[in-house]
Amino acid sequence: SSLDCDIRDEIPNDIQGFCQQHPTMERIILSNGGTGCKLFNKHFREWWKSGQLILPRSSHNNNNSHNNNNNNNNHNQSLKYFSSVAKLSKQSRTKTTASTTTSTTTRKIECICALSVSPTAAQYSYKQKRDFWDEHVYKPGLLSKERIDKERSQEQQSRCFTTTQKQN
Repeated sequence: SSLDCDIRDEIPNDIQGFCQQHPTMERIILSNGGTGCKLFNKHFREWWKSGQLILPRSSHNNNNSHNNNNNNNNHNQSLKYFSSVAKLSKQSRTKTTASTTTSTTTRKIECICALSVSPTAAQYSYKQKRDFWDEHVYKPGLLSKERIDKERSQEQQSRCFTTTQKQN
């Protein structure tokens, strides 16, 4: 078996390139806890600085009192591992001049540190893990897919309508 601590001189996959090739990507889920997040931050620091990577959108609502003590409803892990690098994008944007700022229409990709499903992550119950994954991974993914499918269908209908008008 392999252990994360046995890895020396890790070589990351080209996650940024993959996301560029797949423009519908909206979130990156790191599913092996803190170790994976630390390595992600190490290798993709410049990507964070670009402002394209963001903290999970629902993490901004953690001030609600009913969320503060419930690991299933917030992103404590994401905040723990990504807050410092997410600040880099704000710092780099404030240092740029108006002529060099990036477009505000740049796609944003949420980075989520998911609760590890490994049995070694024993501080979380099965139910906590299941609920977290359902709420922050599966449901948002399905909603995104439905939205994208609807947009594509509307685009196809629009093209068909335009083609029909040209033929008449």
